[in-house]
Amino acid sequence: MIALDSAQTVSSVLVPPLSATTTFAGASGAIVRVVNAMQSATVDIALAGRMTQSGFSSGLTLQSNAAFRAISDPIIVEEGHAPFVVFTSAQPARLLYAGTGTFRAGKQYIVVVSGDTAVRSITMIDEDTQVQTLLPISRGSLLQIVNGLELSSSSSSAPQFSIISASSTLLRNASLTYGNSLATVVPVGIHRITIGGVTQSLSITAASTDQMLVIASGQMTAPMLQMYPINTSTLRSFATNVLWQRYIHSARDVGNLMVSNDSVGGSSATGIAGDFPLRYTVPASWRFDNRDTRRTLVFWEQESRRIVKRVENIRLQIGRNYSIILIGRNAPQGDDATAGYDVLFVQEY
Repeated sequence: MIALDSAQTVSSVLVPPLSATTTFAGASGAIVRVVNAMQSATVDIALAGRMTQSGFSSGLTLQSNAAFRAISDPIIVEEGHAPFVVFTSAQPARLLYAGTGTFRAGKQYIVVVSGDTAVRSITMIDEDTQVQTLLPISRGSLLQIVNGLELSSSSSSAPQFSIISASSTLLRNASLTYGNSLATVVPVGIHRITIGGVTQSLSITAASTDQMLVIASGQMTAPMLQMYPINTSTLRSFATNVLWQRYIHSARDVGNLMVSNDSVGGSSATGIAGDFPLRYTVPASWRFDNRDTRRTLVFWEQESRRIVKRVENIRLQIGRNYSIILIGRNAPQGDDATAGYDVLFVQEY
């Protein structure tokens, strides 16, 4: 029995032991169940990207649409680093909590998500230990990595990313194709991100209150890693009443970048407020709109007025936060099909 103590009331939930008929033949990992002890929210609880014995796993849902006192079905999880994330089930999704724990093979865990109007803690209860001190897992920082490295005919394989902390390797050689991203949770502290072993590295300092976006850009032979921290308190100050957006220039061979509505504008970006023109790797400040908007975005070079990319009829929804990123390279006449530019819409939580 788990006592659920909140500011409003005290209640409990009975978590029955796993049935003797419930078998996990050949299971080499941990058996995990999740209990939602939050009275005020229906939530989704998952593991973000992590390394397992089988290699890189992009994520695993532990419980969806979990109401108060809901108990998930048991699930087998491979041992190792456990990057927990809790989101609101209602859309637009909001990240409520990110934290890191560890699963041990052969163990049975009850994972309890506690809080009132916000997630206060996540606690892992070892069902095999009768007397134990229950401590919440450590809070962490949600980290998203975007691969904007230029494609070329001579480099067709996906680059591999690793995240190394002082005591362990959180990710090792996780392949990430062009234009895609991965998300994980890193503990508070200093970590090193590498591409291709020692080709390039970036040191980051994770704080429990922020999220981080890292973009890899430039050439495969000379990549650049750039970190863009996200202070979630700023984005959440208007709750779901607005949409936040910022633009990031990650295309190495484009000069000063402008962004306009519908067509190439004048000296400033028509209808798009912000710090324009944008220089390579320097983001615009966050700006907000107070309603849904549908736009045709034109990305163009200030000096030459060359249109780099046109994105038709894009809907930006209220309650969401977007990093809008230009990636890619120029496509001279006769160049291979890997050239060109793309615009990524990365949602922040």
